[in-house]
Amino acid sequence: MAARAAAASMWRITLTPAVINAAAEVLFLVSGGAKAGHSTPSARGSPPSAGMPAQAIAPSNGRVRWCVDAAAAVDLTP
Repeated sequence: MAARAAAASMWRITLTPAVINAAAEVLFLVSGGAKAGHSTPSARGSPPSAGMPAQAIAPSNGRVRWCVDAAAAVDLTP
């Protein structure tokens, strides 16, 4: 899907959730303490919310993997 990136004054191509959900393998790479509170609901599979677009990713015939560094994983429990 074509989308206008206003901050950069240019067009870009982006994948929609429908395209990503058709993938066999989806990888989220999350790093840094600033992401700690944001990645937790998505990694736990909470229902989608407007502020968490990653929660719309749920491949029907694929697998989701999360690679999260220690700083971003501080709110996750084993």
